[in-house]
Amino acid sequence: MPKVELHVHLDGSFDEERLFHWAKLRSDILPASVKCFWDGTEIRVKEAVDRASRSDFHKLVTSKGSRSLFEVFKAFEVYKPIVNGDEEVLEDLAFHFCKRQKNSNVIYTEVRYSPHLLVDKEKADMSAEDIVLAVTRGLRRGEDAFGIVVRQILCCICHCPTFAEEVVELAHKLRDKGIVGVDIAAGEAHFKPEEPNLRQPHVLAMQRANELGLNITVHAGEEGPASNVMDAVKTYHAKRIGHGYHLLDDPEMYRSIIEARIHFEGCPTSSYETGGFAGEDWRKHPLKQFQTDGANLSINTDDPSVFATCIEEEMLICINKMGLTLRDMATCNVNAARAAFAPEDEKELLVSKILAYCFARKK
Repeated sequence: MPKVELHVHLDGSFDEERLFHWAKLRSDILPASVKCFWDGTEIRVKEAVDRASRSDFHKLVTSKGSRSLFEVFKAFEVYKPIVNGDEEVLEDLAFHFCKRQKNSNVIYTEVRYSPHLLVDKEKADMSAEDIVLAVTRGLRRGEDAFGIVVRQILCCICHCPTFAEEVVELAHKLRDKGIVGVDIAAGEAHFKPEEPNLRQPHVLAMQRANELGLNITVHAGEEGPASNVMDAVKTYHAKRIGHGYHLLDDPEMYRSIIEARIHFEGCPTSSYETGGFAGEDWRKHPLKQFQTDGANLSINTDDPSVFATCIEEEMLICINKMGLTLRDMATCNVNAARAAFAPEDEKELLVSKILAYCFARKK
C-alpha cells in the first residue's frame, strides 16, 4: 500500500549501518562522556562506541523493552555526538532516510527534527540554519533518487525555550527548502502554568508561527493530561496532535477534539516503549478507541531506528494485536494524506494513489 507518514523524527530514524560507519570513522572526535539532560547521568560515549561490535552498537542506539521515555532518550545521547555538527554525515543520513521510506513505499513523509540539537556547540561559526541546509541537501538527493516526497517540520524543544522563537523564524525563512511546519517535542512541561519560563516562550513562538501562516503540530497527551491536548489546540494553534492518548481520560474534551477533526498522529510501538500506553492488552490501546470512534487518525513510527521498527510493523501491530483491519489502515493512510501540511492538489493526488491501490486489490 502507498503510505503517508506524518510523525517521524529524523534523529530517531538514522540508518544504523551508516551510523556505525560514521561512528568508527569519527571515533577520534567523540566526547569521553555526556550527561543526560534530565538527571545528569553520565554516559561514557567514546569508550562504549570504540569497544562496540556491530551487535553491541545495536544495543547502544536502540531502546526496546525498557518501557521508559528516559531510557529512549539515552539512546539519542549515545549517537548524537557521532552526527552533531557534521554536515556531510547529516546529509548522508538524510539521504538514507529517504531510502528507508522508499523501502516501505512511503510516498510522502513529513520528517521532523530540532536543528539546534544537531549543532556542534564547539563550532562557533555553525548555525541551526547550516544544519537545515545540510539535511535539505540529503533529502533532495533522496527524493530524486527514490521518487518520493519528503518535507520537513522543525521542532522546538520543551526544555530549551530559548530555541523557540528562532525555530519559528527559521521555518518561515526556509519555506522554499521544504519546511512545512513547526512542532514542540521532548516533553510536555511547557504546558504547566507553574513553569512560566518554559510556557511563555513556547506560547509566544506558536502565536508567531500562526501569524506567519506556518502549520503547527504539538506533542500532547502522550505523558501529560487531556488538558494538554486542548491547550495545544486552543492556545498553541495546533492543527495536529502528536500522540494524544490521555485525551481519553476526559470524555468531554475527547468528544470536542474528535468533532473538531483535529488529527492524531498515532505511534503504536513508541506509545508502548515510552509509557504513553501503560497497559499490556493492545485491544485496550487508545488508538483502537480512536479508530472505533472515527477519529482523524494516522499510524506512524515516531523513532523507527531507536525502536527497531518500521511502518509495516506498526500497522501489523494495529491489525494483529489491536484488532483493527486492513480497511482501517487504508483509512488511516487517507487521513494522513488529507492532514498533511501540503497544498490541496498534492493531498488529493496522494489520496488518489492510496485509493487506486485499494480498488485494484478489491478487484
